[in-house]
Amino acid sequence: MQLKIVSKEAFSYDLDEFKLYAKIDNNIEDALLNSFLNSAFELAETKTNRAYSKTTYEYYTDKQTDELPRSPFINIVSIEKKSGDAYVVYSDYEIGTKGTLTKISFAEAGEYKVTFEAGYTTIPEKVKLWAYTQAATLYEYRTKFDNSNLQKIDNPFVDTLLDDYKVRSFV
Repeated sequence: MQLKIVSKEAFSYDLDEFKLYAKIDNNIEDALLNSFLNSAFELAETKTNRAYSKTTYEYYTDKQTDELPRSPFINIVSIEKKSGDAYVVYSDYEIGTKGTLTKISFAEAGEYKVTFEAGYTTIPEKVKLWAYTQAATLYEYRTKFDNSNLQKIDNPFVDTLLDDYKVRSFV
């Protein structure tokens, strides 16, 4: 099973809103702030298995029933079944959802390439607050971080903001 990003829209956050939150009153480091925010939202995506901007994925699977690895599901773009060395259009499948999970079932066994879209049009407030806190922490302590301690930002209370958004498996 392999997941690849085909295309991704920008995260829908407001830099001025973040600067107000972080008490930053200049425009000198806007590029750096955008970098911290994008990194924080990408980390939130990894921690929760959700897409926080509209994203098109290619997912390769050989399971006859499988769940799509990112949510919230928007739609199927295409499904192709491997035939020899190529993939051909395939249409005999069913989609089912349970909560935030999306399951796909194929009528026959094989190797499939599923192209689908997932993501939010508006980032949930708790996720935005979590990302703003992560980005503000990176900004505040930017001169104290290096590659050895960058992943060691520990905010147990703040991390609970993502708990409601973590995707659990049901296949």
